[in-house]
Amino acid sequence: MIKKYKVGVLGCAHIAIRSLLPAFSSSERFELAGIASRDFHKAQLAAAPYHCVAYGSYEELLDNEDIELVYIPLPTGLHYEWIHKALEKGKHVMSEKSLSCTYDEVRELVELACDKHLLLIENFQFRFHSQHVWVKELLERHELGDLRCFRCSFGFPPFEDRNNIRYSKSLGGGSLLDAGAYTLKAMQFILPDYSFSLRSASLYQPSDMEVDLYGGRTLTVLKVSLQSLLSVLIIIISAAMKFGAVLVN
Repeated sequence: MIKKYKVGVLGCAHIAIRSLLPAFSSSERFELAGIASRDFHKAQLAAAPYHCVAYGSYEELLDNEDIELVYIPLPTGLHYEWIHKALEKGKHVMSEKSLSCTYDEVRELVELACDKHLLLIENFQFRFHSQHVWVKELLERHELGDLRCFRCSFGFPPFEDRNNIRYSKSLGGGSLLDAGAYTLKAMQFILPDYSFSLRSASLYQPSDMEVDLYGGRTLTVLKVSLQSLLSVLIIIISAAMKFGAVLVN
């Protein structure tokens, strides 16, 4: 018999409502047990289609000993606090990217999960998209020859609402922690056997903004932006050819 893990969700973010709640509900491996929000009415609306329990606080959901795995789609700036609390309660955790705002925080969370023998997963859905899998398999079969260059960019247009969480420093906004996470993960996913060193990096932060709007770094070449057309582009240059693909998330 396949074990079903009881899942609790902290927050009613759009990605949870659109993608993860239906996925958990339809999976034979998971049982959607509860949804928590600081706004109890919002939690009730999100929980109703799945006939699961609505909670008016995150703490109340974490206190439920029957819940084994917690999914956290909160803003990045809140990840450290609630991942830490969930792990301390003995829950496996799947969190949206970025896992936290600093290297030290991420290292502490990983060590805590290891000490407690719990899973800690940073969620990047694009890893399971057929286009990305195809590119990875193409390289694994060495059909392109020796790799010479890997260039990745991810950007999207400015948000009309200046109160958008991506423009808030306290909530972990900015192009590096948002769009930038995808370019680094794409490199790690497609080229898992390569090691890289940072050669240079830049971030642009306007004087009237509290977060960076775009930037880049040279490992290979990775570019990120909150001020461009919607784009997800990977270019791979090998001994045999130059290969480019516009990939969707």
